[in-house]
Amino acid sequence: MLLRNLLRLHKIYKPLLLIFLIIISGCLRSPRTGLSFNPIPLSKGQWVEYINSNIPYDDYHVKFVILNVNANGIMLETDYFTREETLKIISFNNITNNYSIDTFTVQYNNQKAYKFIPPDGYFIFDSPIPNLFVWAQHIDTMNWKTIICNDRQFNVFEIAIINDTVYYSTEIPVFNVARMVFNKEALQVHTYGNKGGKSLLSDDPELLVTGENLPESFRRLIKP
Repeated sequence: MLLRNLLRLHKIYKPLLLIFLIIISGCLRSPRTGLSFNPIPLSKGQWVEYINSNIPYDDYHVKFVILNVNANGIMLETDYFTREETLKIISFNNITNNYSIDTFTVQYNNQKAYKFIPPDGYFIFDSPIPNLFVWAQHIDTMNWKTIICNDRQFNVFEIAIINDTVYYSTEIPVFNVARMVFNKEALQVHTYGNKGGKSLLSDDPELLVTGENLPESFRRLIKP
C-alpha cells in the first residue's frame, strides 16, 4: 500500500517538478540585466559628506562642495574635520586636462588662507579626486550591486583598479560615489544635498606663486 501511494504521488508531482526545474533553469540562463547610469549633472551648491565607518563622525569626516562650474572645469572645496583641527582646500579641477588641479587655496583652522598659482599651469597631486571624475566615464552598467551606507540602500556600479575600489551611485551629487576605498582606507556617504553648499573659508586668501619658497608641507603633496 505504501509503495503504491509513493508511486501515485510520484506520478502527480513529476509534471510539477519538471515545470519547476524548467523555470529555475531559465532563470539561471537568463542574462544579467543592466542598470542605466545617468548621474546627476554637476551644479553650483551641490555637497556631500563622507565618514569612515570605524571612526565617530565628530572625530573625522570630510565634506565636498561645488563652488562653481563652467566650461573649463569645477571649483571644488574639500573640508576635513576632526575634533582638534580643520583643513579647507579649494581646487579648480580642469576638465580638459583630466581634472588636474590648476590652482588651489589652503586654510588650516582659521589661520591665513593662501592661494597657490603653479608656474607650469597646473598641479599634479597624489589625490584620488581626479580619478573619481575620470573613472565614472568607464562604468560597466552590467557590473552593479546593492550596498548599505548609513542605513540607506544604494544601487551602485563598482570599479576596481589595483588597490582602489569605487562604488558609484546616481543618487549622490558631486562625485556620484556612495563608497570609496583608497589604499585600504574606506569612506562611505553620510549626508548630501543638491543645493545650498557654501564655502567655509573665513577670509580672502593671500596670493602666492609656487617655487623655491613653497613650504615643505605643501611640496610633499605635489609630485615632482
